[in-house]
Amino acid sequence: MSSLSSALSVGLACAALAASISARADEYVGALNCKSCHPSQYAHWRRTPHARAFASLKGEARRDPTCTGCHATAAREGHVGVQCESCHGPGAHYWPEHVMRDRELAEAAGLRQGRSPEICRRCHTVDAPSLRPFDHASALERVIHPPSEEKSR
Repeated sequence: MSSLSSALSVGLACAALAASISARADEYVGALNCKSCHPSQYAHWRRTPHARAFASLKGEARRDPTCTGCHATAAREGHVGVQCESCHGPGAHYWPEHVMRDRELAEAAGLRQGRSPEICRRCHTVDAPSLRPFDHASALERVIHPPSEEKSR
């Protein structure tokens, strides 16, 4: 194994370890940064209930971590609403262009597919206020992004 591939393997292992550790608030880059390369996905997200989740909170609920934990990606940093990184993981490590252009590296740095029931069920629990039970398949149809139309660089 060459020293370059060995260093890359160690780097990927470190990135995967970092991604598995609980995210710090400063690791979120925010939906506006995601929009710079994913404008169609951002436009679609803006029309979903996820984008308006924080707005549905009133008064003290906007400062209650029990509420903002699901209604905001990182409320203290101003990332209100259920933004991209709520489902795809904090972007500070995978957001740089050179990382995003390499799917395997981006995933090693913390990018998640964002479609798994486990991700959704962190907030959509039986205890979450709702008029009807959460159905992952039908909910996914409402929030899934359109095909990628990433900008050319």
